[in-house]
Amino acid sequence: MSPAGQAKLLRVLQEREFEPVGSSVTTSVDVRVLASTNSDLVKTVSEGKFREDLYYRLKVFSISLPPLRERKEDIPLLGKYFVRQHAKTLRKDVGSIAPEAVSLLLQYDWPGNVRELENAIEHAVIVEKGPAIRPCSLPMNLAQSGAVESAPEPAAERGLREKLNLLEKQILLEALSRAHGVKRQAAAMLRVDPRNMPYLLRKHDLGEQRKYKPSVW
Repeated sequence: MSPAGQAKLLRVLQEREFEPVGSSVTTSVDVRVLASTNSDLVKTVSEGKFREDLYYRLKVFSISLPPLRERKEDIPLLGKYFVRQHAKTLRKDVGSIAPEAVSLLLQYDWPGNVRELENAIEHAVIVEKGPAIRPCSLPMNLAQSGAVESAPEPAAERGLREKLNLLEKQILLEALSRAHGVKRQAAAMLRVDPRNMPYLLRKHDLGEQRKYKPSVW
């Protein structure tokens, strides 16, 4: 935002009023402002590119959203949502993602975060000819990354192992979600010794999560 634009926004936030373009009449507003950025605003303020007073006016309640690579448990749910959205828009009869494709989505680090995931799913919906997205329908960089990481294992063994690991993780997420994150309660639901839960959570990178969501396909 330009310095002039920042000044105008600051006035709206402070005075709760503005003059519409082409008008001399002051209009009062009563709104809640939600602002987002992928920049380091502390750094931009120190560089003089962002007004310090506007920064503190906006920074009333902050929510820090980790990159997608640090919350991969969200990938299945986001993927399912994007499949439905783009299948409807493109009028394609695609309603799910095959477990093998989900495994590739979970392996990738997503430097472009959620927007890159949505683009990948849209690409797959366009290419896919069947009812479920397969690995071959995903963008080439995802398919290649999965092939490189899994090259040492035989294809048949790799497929079974990945499917079983994915299923185990989905069952854990569902139990933790139903138990509202209480690990002992989730262990009771799964008839698992509570002493084994830390190992299972570390195995699927769920040990540090505080909010669990099931991933149903």
